[in-house]
Amino acid sequence: MIPQLCRNSNLLILVLLTQIVVSVVWLCFDVELSVYALGTWSLFAQWSALSSAFLLCVLRHQIQQVPPILAMIMVVVIICVSVMFIDLVFVYLLRYDNGWVPSGARLIRVVGAALLISALTLRFFALLDVLDKRSKAEAESRILALQSRIQPHFLFNCLNTISELTVLDPAKAEKAIGSLSMLFRAGLENQRNRHSMERELVLAKRYIELEKWRLGKRLTIEWQIGIDDTQGWEVPKLIVQPLLENAIVHGMQLDGTIHITVDIRETRNHLSFRFENAKGGNNSPSTGHGIALDNIRERLLVLYDDQHTFQVKKSDNLFVVLMRIPKQRYISGAVK
Repeated sequence: MIPQLCRNSNLLILVLLTQIVVSVVWLCFDVELSVYALGTWSLFAQWSALSSAFLLCVLRHQIQQVPPILAMIMVVVIICVSVMFIDLVFVYLLRYDNGWVPSGARLIRVVGAALLISALTLRFFALLDVLDKRSKAEAESRILALQSRIQPHFLFNCLNTISELTVLDPAKAEKAIGSLSMLFRAGLENQRNRHSMERELVLAKRYIELEKWRLGKRLTIEWQIGIDDTQGWEVPKLIVQPLLENAIVHGMQLDGTIHITVDIRETRNHLSFRFENAKGGNNSPSTGHGIALDNIRERLLVLYDDQHTFQVKKSDNLFVVLMRIPKQRYISGAVK
């Protein structure tokens, strides 16, 4: 399996490993310990490593579609071509200085060394991938534990609301039960961690309906949706509802009012979310949803690694949550 070399973290590891190998070779075999030689070989090795990583990243999908033996041959060819090209560039730039002369024997040695180092590096990334999968599995279990703590709190609030509505307005109580059922059905669906943006917005608005029946006109929410095709993009399941609940729990003013602004937009490569609410007038600690932000932060890390951002900004009167995730197509339940 070809590692995902386009990730920033993997590129950093690759650069560090390459520099360590070059430094070890320089210390062992350069008698004069020439800094010029270290710099030259570092540039050669880094350019070779990064160019090979770029080609493997671009062709990763195609390589994984072929049989393992053919995939191995393709990887070897890509690395050889990349190293040979960089070697020719260095021969031209250095104009035969410092031992860089056109030589078939030297080229074979350099390519052979590059292949051996590449094999060890790819094996190292394979081990990292195994550890990454294990850590993600552990993170998933932590998320489930967090979710199991969130759901009872949310359920008790909803049941209290429904209990009040059964006396005041039975028709609304029936609708509230339907909304609650829809939310929990989505939460109990374990087949996939993600669904369409459209379904996520439907669930979020159902949750707001539940809270509006409890809070009435004291709760106002402003939706600003700048996405043309909400059905076409995939988002983590129940990623919006906890942030709305967090804003309601911590955003109540002294007069009991809550105002929330939700701004969701798309750029060329990302979906951006902005949740804004005024800080609550009651500074006493809340007993509810303090783990929501940590929950979402962990989930995003598990699902997107370093391809996402999640920021919390606080001022004297305002609380803002900014979230950005990569755009992924949602077509018939599959990511494209």
